[in-house]
Amino acid sequence: MRRCRSVDLLVAIVLAAPACAVHQVKDDPKPLVAVPAGFQSGGGAVAAPLRWWTSFGDASLNGLVDQALSGNFDLKRAAARLGMATAAAAQQGAAVWPQLSAEVGVSAARNNIYVNKQLNFTNTTTSVPLMLTASYEVDLWGRVSSVRKAAGLDVAASVEDRDAMAMMISAQVAETWFALLEQRASKALLLEQIVQAEQLLELVQLRFSVGQSNVVAVLQQRQQVVGLRAQLPLIEAGISTLGHQLSVLLGRAPGVASPAPELATLPKPTPLPKAGVPAEVLKRRPD
Repeated sequence: MRRCRSVDLLVAIVLAAPACAVHQVKDDPKPLVAVPAGFQSGGGAVAAPLRWWTSFGDASLNGLVDQALSGNFDLKRAAARLGMATAAAAQQGAAVWPQLSAEVGVSAARNNIYVNKQLNFTNTTTSVPLMLTASYEVDLWGRVSSVRKAAGLDVAASVEDRDAMAMMISAQVAETWFALLEQRASKALLLEQIVQAEQLLELVQLRFSVGQSNVVAVLQQRQQVVGLRAQLPLIEAGISTLGHQLSVLLGRAPGVASPAPELATLPKPTPLPKAGVPAEVLKRRPD
């Protein structure tokens, strides 16, 4: 029995040896590549500005975004949360200083002096006591400093939330504005198609009246005109919906007045921003 166990142990060691050899770490002959402090983009285009919507050169879009950044209710709520966090941080920062409290009170006492059971005179005294107390918490375990640091982090987080909200609102305003211009351009194009289809219908009816066309062509052209007219209410409903969305983003009541002026064409696209980290960086990875 002992011999069988020895043989089994020897076989297990022999089988485990190749497996251990697989996980041996070999020296990599490739030289280490130093990672630069900052990567440069290879796109060659300009970087996106902080007020990126101004790069379109559209005064109407600039005015709409400025109105949204000053009147949007979600952004105002984020700014209010930032103010609340700032006030809380100031309150927590005051805990590192001694706390002074004062109490002022007014008391009056009247004493009646009797002589031979008759009131001779009345003595009235008034006192104004003033009490001052001071308290100070020694931060032995770091509670005060930790609370103050946490309040500062809350302020930083509120700032980031406000900036993220402003970025999101500006993007939504620009997206809604471009969609509105697109719907208006589609409406203008559809109206031109309707006019051309109606002119063609008159021409087909004229040819039918002189016997140069059949009734099928007339009916098909009428169906074409009716189909184009049926698309017009859908586009107008889309324009109205986008106008309401833009009003809400600007902090206005929807339906009061259209906040977007009438424009004929879309603004020209801006140059693409920098591409970021080039693809060649992936070849430098050690894996």
